[in-house]
Amino acid sequence: QQQQQQQHAASMSQQATSPQPTAGEPQGGGNASHLRAQQATAAVDFAIQSQDADALEAVILSISDMAEEELTEELREKMDLAFVLYEELSAAFAVSSTTGAEVASTWQQAQDDAARDFGTPVEGSENDVAAHSDAVATAFDPDAVERLSAALNTLMIEATVHRGAAVTSLKTLLKLLDNVKNNPSEAKFRKVRLENKAIKARIVEFASGAPATLLRELGFVEQTSTEDGPVLELPEDAMRVFQIRYDATRAQVESLLQQLEPAASA
Repeated sequence: QQQQQQQHAASMSQQATSPQPTAGEPQGGGNASHLRAQQATAAVDFAIQSQDADALEAVILSISDMAEEELTEELREKMDLAFVLYEELSAAFAVSSTTGAEVASTWQQAQDDAARDFGTPVEGSENDVAAHSDAVATAFDPDAVERLSAALNTLMIEATVHRGAAVTSLKTLLKLLDNVKNNPSEAKFRKVRLENKAIKARIVEFASGAPATLLRELGFVEQTSTEDGPVLELPEDAMRVFQIRYDATRAQVESLLQQLEPAASA
């Protein structure tokens, strides 16, 4: 899809800088210049909507060859937006590449640690041993780990573009996780009210809901409470899975936060 966007943007840019005259129109006339400006504006619009740095670069380079008198005020404004977005996306890609490598390393180390700490059999009743085995199987299920990794990746990509909002979201997410970890017997800390204004902005809506997906993969389930409305709640029988996944998930979220905070405050 990204390659198609780049090709489409390049095609639109090429048409913008060398359009064909309409039927009955003398080539090179004023109408041709007007048509060229319209096509160029459409090309810039498409590139901006694509949110793709390569597509933006292609259209910027193509339109830079247009004559000065052909650049309408609308086209100039669109080009200014395109330049700003291109710079932001280029910077975000650089941060994302560095952040991604460090966070992935942290994630793998934390996963290895969890496998070492929780992979060994536990002592206790037959029910305890069975419950522990089930929790380990659930926590390290390949499909579940892949979903968790995908949510973290989505969060990371969005964070490189909207750093300030990402820092707030990540801090809120860490607080929710730590509250459960530090107060496992307190039911109020295992419940997240989805209609709460701050939670809705930082957890439910940010990064296409990636923070909420993380909570679900840690064992939270969506329910409706008569008192609190829709909530994400961690049932008591899901605490083992949460504890197994907590360290690895928290380590990656914290690593991403550390990478973003200096950039957000700069």
